[in-house]
Amino acid sequence: MILLDNNFASIIQAIETGRLLSDNLKKVAVYLLPGGSWTQIWPVFFNLWFGMPLALSAFQATIFCMVNDVFMSLAMVTEKPERDIMARPPAIRSKDHLLNLKLLFHAYGLAGNLECFTAFFCFCYYWIDNHVPFYSFMFTFEKFGVDPVTPYSVPQLTEMTYVAQSVYYCAACLFQFFNYFATRTRYTSIIEHNPFWGKSRNWYVFPAMLISAGVQILITQVVWFNHVFLTGPVPVKYVMPALGFGAFWLLFDELRKLCIRKFPRGIIARLAWFSEQSPVSQDSKVILWPSNSKSSQEQDVHTISLDELFDRLHTNPRTGLSSSFVADARAYYGENKLTPPKPPNYILLLIQQLLSGFNSILWFAGVLAFLAWKPLGDPETASSNLALGIVIFVVIICNSILNVYQQLKSIKIVAAFSKLLPTLATVRRDGNEQQVVTDEIVP
Repeated sequence: MILLDNNFASIIQAIETGRLLSDNLKKVAVYLLPGGSWTQIWPVFFNLWFGMPLALSAFQATIFCMVNDVFMSLAMVTEKPERDIMARPPAIRSKDHLLNLKLLFHAYGLAGNLECFTAFFCFCYYWIDNHVPFYSFMFTFEKFGVDPVTPYSVPQLTEMTYVAQSVYYCAACLFQFFNYFATRTRYTSIIEHNPFWGKSRNWYVFPAMLISAGVQILITQVVWFNHVFLTGPVPVKYVMPALGFGAFWLLFDELRKLCIRKFPRGIIARLAWFSEQSPVSQDSKVILWPSNSKSSQEQDVHTISLDELFDRLHTNPRTGLSSSFVADARAYYGENKLTPPKPPNYILLLIQQLLSGFNSILWFAGVLAFLAWKPLGDPETASSNLALGIVIFVVIICNSILNVYQQLKSIKIVAAFSKLLPTLATVRRDGNEQQVVTDEIVP
């Protein structure tokens, strides 16, 4: 965060804005991980390991990530700050990361597993309701519809698979609506921090939901999309369970937040994905200046007298700092400037993006898709596995290149902002006002 004016009141606003950005980025991660990765990777594993029909096509997975979740994530970025945002202690860079084990457990272990179960429940509900028992599509692999026999021909089962995949896709999208409202607050109730009115109002989410719902209808109900992208029309009754499971998740998360508010030091609060930035108690202290005296390490500058404050800072309003103290402070703290970052290594950045985070899992999934295409060189294997593997690899490469481009762009923006910083500052030293280079300013 770089201030472009000399108003000290802007510092408070800058701190709040920085914390809000950090909160919203974490909320976006908690929102995206259950649907954008967990719910999409398990259909591939179930298809490869348990021989069931692929529950989500590559096209639908791409639309889910690039359209449905994108608009909802943009709405999440515009969320307003919660009431305790300025009551927390400062973040510790060595401990407070964007992603941590608690956040991943919440996203994958709780929301992700329930969303994945919801989508598979609707997927299986469609098959069973159409007289295709569960055992008829589990562990069948390439013999689906042949052994065991079903009431339908292979072409009919292929068309039904397109519909079942669309059911899975729509169920995951609907569950994400509820996941959004469960994620938009850290521990505040949705009733208190509602999106309709008040300081927490966020009307951007409703157009985002309409766009997501419109895309679902477009690719599943329009005949042209059905023929070109191999989707199918979704009967409404097969996605209705997603509404029930989504409401259950929202209610469960509200109860979890209630426990955190009632028992801020309980086990549930300690397992919360934001617990590293829990509200600060009245007894908390923040160290401002290093000193041998414990009293000078407490955040009490707004309560002590001016004389005591000047004495603590080794200065006074008439003479300012002494030259000897400035020399000692400069020797202790060093120059008042940021250490310039090392020039980026483009190849290393690209390799890090290709192998970091969820991409490592996608590489594994892509290799499995190629093995499923021709594990033993069988010429009659389905080419859809080959297409899936190619799509996964293309997505990994394109996403990595885009991330590298964004990192380099951010580096250039920071470098451009550094040129806007003032080079001179007016100070009082040894009783005289003088202008010094900003590098020579000391605490």
